[in-house]
Amino acid sequence: MKSLYALPFAALLALPAQAATTVTWAEWERIDADSAIASFWTGDHFVTVTADSTLAFRAVEATGSPYLSGPAYTLGSVANSPAGKDLIQMANGGRLTFTFSEMVDDIYMAYVSWNGQPPVTFSTPVTVDSNGAGFWGTGTAVASGGVVTFGGEAHGVLKMAGVMSFTMDHGFEDWHGFTLGITPVPLPASAPLLVGALGAIGLIRRRKA
Repeated sequence: MKSLYALPFAALLALPAQAATTVTWAEWERIDADSAIASFWTGDHFVTVTADSTLAFRAVEATGSPYLSGPAYTLGSVANSPAGKDLIQMANGGRLTFTFSEMVDDIYMAYVSWNGQPPVTFSTPVTVDSNGAGFWGTGTAVASGGVVTFGGEAHGVLKMAGVMSFTMDHGFEDWHGFTLGITPVPLPASAPLLVGALGAIGLIRRRKA
């Protein structure tokens, strides 16, 4: 006789592969010449991040940018492009310091038109999640630890583990831009099905009693 207990667990074994990640992209506002603040709505509260630069930002687009377009941003694990979201434009190099209001699960940096400047150095390890064609063309991005080397007209997404703060040192380039995205600490995708499976087991036990 087949066990009824096997049915819920068979459903668990049939779970699909992990889906692409939905990222919450930043809503930026300029504070002053070299500072900006962004908010992220997690579904039940806001997380904020401040970006402080040693040199002035060229601009902070707070009504959505046309430059965050093209397929470069969804060629990796990210499901939703930052197209139409806010953008910080830079020219001068220097150090940027990013400070979050709380820990998040992962941090994503969508980059626009980063090219032959000196390598960009982060205070935390990063990976190239995707790189491809964007508004200004295509280029290359290679990460090693916290150092990323760009060539051509690179567009794409860098990814790093969640931290409360990190720094980014970058060199002069006439125009390049970025925005940030986050994922809050997620509920495991299997949790709703697991709850259903345990509920089914409880129902079977009650019927047998």
